[in-house]
This record gives sequence, C-alpha cells and structure tokens, in this order.
Amino acid sequence: MKRKIIYAMLVVIALTLSSFAEPWEAEITLTSGSSDFVLTFGRSVYALDGLDTLDDILALPPPSGPYAYFDLDDPANPYITMLYDDIRPDDGDSALWVAVLSSTESPLTGEWNPILLPTGDFFIGAH
Repeated sequence: MKRKIIYAMLVVIALTLSSFAEPWEAEITLTSGSSDFVLTFGRSVYALDGLDTLDDILALPPPSGPYAYFDLDDPANPYITMLYDDIRPDDGDSALWVAVLSSTESPLTGEWNPILLPTGDFFIGAH
C-alpha cells in the first residue's frame, strides 16, 4: 500500500496597500527518494479563482510511481483536481496552497528559494 505524504503549505501574504501588487511566482521542489517534482505557485491580478486555463497547468498522475501536484477544489470543474502550476488572484486576501507528494520512497523533502517570495508572512508546514 502506498504511503501518502501531504505537504500543506499555508501561505499568508501581507500585501502592500496598492490593489495592484506586482505579480509573483515561486517554485517549490518536492523530492521523494531519487524523484524531483517542481511545482509553481504565485499571485497575479490577472489570475482567476479556481481553474484558470491561462495561468494554471493541469497535472495528471502517472500510471505508477511517485508524483506531486497542487490540490484544486473548484466546484465549477469538479473533475479537475490536480495542478503543476497554481497562480491565484492577487485580491489582498491570504491564500492557501496544498501540495501533495504521493510516494513510497524516502526521504521526502521540500525546497524553495525565499528570494522569489514577495514581502509578507509565509508559513509552510507539513503533515
């Protein structure tokens, strides 16, 4: 039976007073044993809530082996639940990204470059 590890990334963003903050994107690399998965998350004033076909990239699980994706819960597209890139609207509210890494290999790690993140408070955790 596969062991499933979920990295939950809670991202709380303190934005500037301007309603049109600069768009930003950052990558997180999730590693399981010898497999690396790069996921992209960010904010943009041009992005849409839920599935955004201009900014988001759909993820499809392989027939077998480890894989990683951002969880998507979009009532308008209930059969699309996984993304490689998840760009959210920059509406001044906080945002939550949940990245899932499914694997039987270990160790499981996550890496990102904090320089790519805008000014604000970011909280990243795993369970």
